[in-house]
Amino acid sequence: MVKKTEDNLIYKSINEAFVAAQKLIGGARKSSTNPHFKSKYADLKECFNACSDILNDHNIHISQPTMQEGELFVIRTILTYISGETMQDFGVPILGWQGAKNPAQAFGSGQTYARRYGLCGMVGIAPEDDDGQSLTQDVQQRISNKQISEIVLLLEHRDVNRNAFMKYFGINDVHEMTADKFASAKKQLEAKPLKGVE
Repeated sequence: MVKKTEDNLIYKSINEAFVAAQKLIGGARKSSTNPHFKSKYADLKECFNACSDILNDHNIHISQPTMQEGELFVIRTILTYISGETMQDFGVPILGWQGAKNPAQAFGSGQTYARRYGLCGMVGIAPEDDDGQSLTQDVQQRISNKQISEIVLLLEHRDVNRNAFMKYFGINDVHEMTADKFASAKKQLEAKPLKGVE
């Protein structure tokens, strides 16, 4: 059953309100330029513009806190209904700031990126952008086979928690490491003591 207040509709559950809102939510317009590719993409503001008013009209509030899970920082997207019910994702990790020349600036950029993708994924917005090009560039910037061998040998001979190392650099396997993280990873591993040496 749906009740109507002076301004908004009151639904019996957040799921019912969300479905009604989602029917009205469209795509996000491409309005910002990616300096790397000189192409247009939908930025965080456009993604919010595509859904926030509609969600608010259905008594759903958006929040995106930065949270720490182990050694990773994530942006969690939470939708809260007027009744107190919530819907939330598992969080989008903030990556690429470790080892950056300006970590604070890189972290802020990572937050914006994670908020954009968290919101779009949670609400179901499908902006058209140039991420295919970005992904291609990322693949081309992976570390070389020689660098992979260096990291693997260090992991084998240094007293380090392999799982914690992988999680810190946001990878599941050494082959996924990008070139910009290699120097920092190698330096951290070389600073660890050799296995079996007091």
